[in-house]
Amino acid sequence: MRPTPELLASAQATMMKWPALWLPPFMMSALQLMAGGPYASDAAHGVVLVTANLGVFIIEAGWLAMIRQAVADKAPTMETFKEGVNAHWWPLVVGSLAFYAVMAGLLMLAVYLGEQRYGHVALEQWVQTIKDLPPDKLEAHLQTHQLPSAISGWAALVAAWVAAAGLTGLVLLFWQPLTVLRDLPWWRAWGASAKLLGSRLLQTLAIAILQGATLFLGVTVMLAGSPIFAFLGLGMVLAAMTYFKIAYATVVADAFPPIDARA
Repeated sequence: MRPTPELLASAQATMMKWPALWLPPFMMSALQLMAGGPYASDAAHGVVLVTANLGVFIIEAGWLAMIRQAVADKAPTMETFKEGVNAHWWPLVVGSLAFYAVMAGLLMLAVYLGEQRYGHVALEQWVQTIKDLPPDKLEAHLQTHQLPSAISGWAALVAAWVAAAGLTGLVLLFWQPLTVLRDLPWWRAWGASAKLLGSRLLQTLAIAILQGATLFLGVTVMLAGSPIFAFLGLGMVLAAMTYFKIAYATVVADAFPPIDARA
């Protein structure tokens, strides 16, 4: 197993060597902006949203095929992109829908458990009580009155769902690269992702934490309020998307060499 700094350096070298890898994230971001654009409140928004998301999956299939070439130190071309789309866009769609179904199932389970244990929470009444207090009495009230137990219970369930969703996302972190780089069906890629995480837990956590910190910094800069900072932050986010997509593919390539990339 290659050390994490070496893998990250290799991912950076790949990103800088093949500038074509930067284009798909721009295209995906444009589609996502379109999905949340002027049609957001229109009756056609559903069609726009579905079309944009399908476009994202199609682009991602081609992008991962290009990364597969680049990590193998072979030039990613438009032909590579087309082959990736033709071979992998549908498995990525089905696997992603299955992933969303798992997330929805976990949420439904949390709601069911909450309904069974706590019932409907009179949250509105509690908020109104807080709202009606004068500012000089609010702090004292919050210090001497605990949250209703039902509200605390629902909050704990929400926190548990977030933790379960995060853990599921971590376990399946490598499924998309494995689907394309190793030509696996999505359900086998899920299992392979779990095994890969188990064998490289600390390395994966280090990369994921670095990714989260980088994206947080980029979004913070983007929301700073200035058009210049917004443009700079967007560039940071897109660069992070490209870099860490390559980084995870590099981990897959290191764990399952060699990658069968076409010349």
